[in-house]
Amino acid sequence: KKWHSAVAGFVAGVSMLVMDKSWHRTLSLYMATRAIQCCYNYNKANGLFHFWGSSWNHGDSLLFALSSASIMYAYVMRPETLPKSYHKFIVRQGPIHETVLNAVEDSCRGSKVDTVRLMNYVKDKGGERAVAAVRPYLEKPVVDMIPVEALHPHTSSSILATFQSFVGTAQRILPVYLSLTLVPAVVLRTNTVLKDPAGVLAKSIFSAARSTAFLATFCSSYMAQACLQRHIFQRMKWKDNKITYWVAGLFSSLAVLMEKKNRRSELALYCFPRAADSIFLILNDHRLMFTIPYGQLVLFCSSMSAIMFFYENHVKTVSPLVAKLLNRFLEHDIQISSGIEKDAQDKKMIKLNEE
Repeated sequence: KKWHSAVAGFVAGVSMLVMDKSWHRTLSLYMATRAIQCCYNYNKANGLFHFWGSSWNHGDSLLFALSSASIMYAYVMRPETLPKSYHKFIVRQGPIHETVLNAVEDSCRGSKVDTVRLMNYVKDKGGERAVAAVRPYLEKPVVDMIPVEALHPHTSSSILATFQSFVGTAQRILPVYLSLTLVPAVVLRTNTVLKDPAGVLAKSIFSAARSTAFLATFCSSYMAQACLQRHIFQRMKWKDNKITYWVAGLFSSLAVLMEKKNRRSELALYCFPRAADSIFLILNDHRLMFTIPYGQLVLFCSSMSAIMFFYENHVKTVSPLVAKLLNRFLEHDIQISSGIEKDAQDKKMIKLNEE
């Protein structure tokens, strides 16, 4: 019966308990996102409901932009709401040093800025020239703005700093993207690799270069906006405003248009659970949300229940990536959904997943 797969998925989800607890939140949120995707695809294809604008060609880019805006806000203002490994990844690939980020957070919140630590960083990277440029802003009783010179003490040019940010991010992330494109190709398309190794290698290198250009553009754009904001605010003698870091993340996300269409959807679904988690933790801190005992386990089991139900009964509602992985590890070869969908609805499902 159809519900057997749902029960099996729920019971199998208990296996999450054997994993390290640091992974529980990330896994449960990611699988919840995939489960929601399955449910939404099914309801939309069967005409039950859909969101306004969901047929828009760039809906995935909009979801990515809103998610990234929340993540980049948390990156500066609420780093504790992001998974530690994920936050470290952003800091490592990003253009702004963690010392400066901490100072910016304290400045925006009206807290005491660790000026000694910040000045040591500025002196180490830019010498006396940078120290002389930054000191006037830090000698005030209340530091209302971390100056632009502190963001790139090694150079006085924001344009050069932005370019260096692009190059630096590209150099760091290219090897990562190469491994992320080559390894899945070998694991999931072994026969294709054996038949045409040169073609698969060329496509993987091009895909990695494209993704590298996207992330490098994203990071350098964020750097450029942070510098531009400071040039304007310092001239107008305005206090720093934390909302500008959300806006900068939103506009930097336009770089996602450099990626392929199906890749944009995957990026949006990758970022969305992290943004949702960050927002939940912020609301919980303000006592606007509440936690449930073993909530992560319940969420993961429920999500696996839904995913396995749709995988066994309506596979075309499942993301192609998830379906291929399940086919691979469960040794299934499910190609079409069962029973109730008509041919026209099946075609609509395929188009929906491609979007």
